[in-house]
Amino acid sequence: MRNRLPWIASALVMATTTFAQPAAPPAEGDGFELLERQIRSVKSDLLSLEADMQMLEQDVLYPEAQRWTIFVSGPATARGRLYSLQISVNGTVVASHTYNETQSQALLDGGAHKIYTGALPAGTHRVGIQARDSLGERQAAYQVEKAAGPQVLELQWTAQPDNNGFQAKSLADRS
Repeated sequence: MRNRLPWIASALVMATTTFAQPAAPPAEGDGFELLERQIRSVKSDLLSLEADMQMLEQDVLYPEAQRWTIFVSGPATARGRLYSLQISVNGTVVASHTYNETQSQALLDGGAHKIYTGALPAGTHRVGIQARDSLGERQAAYQVEKAAGPQVLELQWTAQPDNNGFQAKSLADRS
């Protein structure tokens, strides 16, 4: 499906430009301005179409009843740096990321990173975390109850030496 998206978008653009009504002839000196407006209009249409296609792709790949999204966040009160993170669900690695200094600081400033979206049936699942931060290597495991319907799991990096480095919080999807 992913390989077909550029072809579909190209076909739609060609169809709209091929069958569009011809514009009135431009006035002398307005040719470039008219062309720029048309290009901006086509770009806007393409961006809108791309957003729609991405939403359709999400709906096909991750049906709403099973959609599960994992975010990594960080508290503004912590100090340190998150270097890398690997997440597994039921023993299968589903996501990994190496954070640069700017990304790690963004988490400390209260930002969030959408690290995974996938399909997961309702029930109890094991989420494993392997992380490397300024305090060393860390591992954590959580039992998470996935309800029917879309759901969000927030993994909050605490950057504190007295725990495993993360807290898990399951949230209802607000989409």
